[in-house]
Amino acid sequence: MDFFVYIFLTFFFVIFPLSACLLFDKYRQFFTGSRMLLAIFLYSLLSWGVTNGVIYLRYLLDPMSLQGPEGVFALFFGWLYLWITSIPVFLVHLTVRVVNKKK
Repeated sequence: MDFFVYIFLTFFFVIFPLSACLLFDKYRQFFTGSRMLLAIFLYSLLSWGVTNGVIYLRYLLDPMSLQGPEGVFALFFGWLYLWITSIPVFLVHLTVRVVNKKK
């Protein structure tokens, strides 16, 4: 069970934010105007779906593991998890872009 949680954390802290940064760099013309709102919505939907999926999958594997407040918080604020864990990667990406632009 711990292995499953570590995989989930790896995706949330590394894979998803780096993928978002690489997509932003490669397809910059797509992220303009109202399409940016669509990208934000899809990123939030991915966060909500993965967070709730992991919590309820863990519940299916061990019915006694689900805590009430944990499930409710994930249901209402699951979209926020990925944004919070992406902040360090986004800041490093922004720093690298600013430094490369000055050169």
